[in-house]
Amino acid sequence: MALSLVLLVLLGILSLSLTGCFSCIIQEVIQGEDYDTKADIWSTGVMCIEMIDGLPPYMDYPPLKALYQIVSYGLPPPENEAMMSAEFKDFLQCCTIFEHEDRPGCAELLKVRACSHSLD
Repeated sequence: MALSLVLLVLLGILSLSLTGCFSCIIQEVIQGEDYDTKADIWSTGVMCIEMIDGLPPYMDYPPLKALYQIVSYGLPPPENEAMMSAEFKDFLQCCTIFEHEDRPGCAELLKVRACSHSLD
């Protein structure tokens, strides 16, 4: 995986000058696969971790290493998990399911306890 990232940089397909939160980019985007709104669900989960911890995951890594970590290991658990309600943990777990096919879409995500309370 790291070799393919280096090749993308050398071929000019991926730029090292990208800015923003690399952990918001899910593996299907990193690997150049087709993706849909489920990639945005992942990004929402990453933003939730940032709200709890103050920083997104892998912010202390260089960009290519952060991308490698995501593809190889997914996201680490939030550092301040003890501050999270059960509903928030459920929501975050649903948002950060690594496999695209298993990650819920928007309609399914609305059925998670944290979201369903607000719809009543």
